[in-house]
Amino acid sequence: MLYEAGLANTGTHPGHGGVDSRWDVLQAQLAQARSQIPVDAVRATAELHWLERGERYTDSGPDYALIWTLL
Repeated sequence: MLYEAGLANTGTHPGHGGVDSRWDVLQAQLAQARSQIPVDAVRATAELHWLERGERYTDSGPDYALIWTLL
């Protein structure tokens, strides 16, 4: 929401590294697990469905839904 309000830009996202030390620590800890495909992994595709709401965000979530289909 800060981005939409003009109070943040894409460069302030912690995913760029060096923005949030806790994010950086978690990324380093997860790097090993993310580099390997789990033995029980399954492939799926997602289809985006926009919900008819007047707002982008509500207490029940965003204005879209993802429908997953296993391949």
